[in-house]
Amino acid sequence: GVPVAGAVFEVRNATCSTVFSRMRTGTDGSFPVTAFPGTYCLVPVSVPAGFTLPATRTFVVPAGAFTVAVEVAGGPSTGQVVASSGGVPVAGAVFEVRNATCSTV
Repeated sequence: GVPVAGAVFEVRNATCSTVFSRMRTGTDGSFPVTAFPGTYCLVPVSVPAGFTLPATRTFVVPAGAFTVAVEVAGGPSTGQVVASSGGVPVAGAVFEVRNATCSTV
């Protein structure tokens, strides 16, 4: 997938009850974590608009370096809007693009 900057996650203990750190992903979609070997819980707190919050998950930190991959679904989509009448495109049509709360985007 494409790296997602600005997503916020909490690193918690194995039962997800104690927060060890809250981190925001950088432009490369990652954040640094230093942890002792063991089991931890990764809790998504927020993601940028247009993305879907991923599920909470546990991960195991081995001795040495490690990487935990999390897929954040969604994101900006590209497409095309065509005004037509009887299947024939209408030139000069003007559109306003609005989000789910009807705010202009």
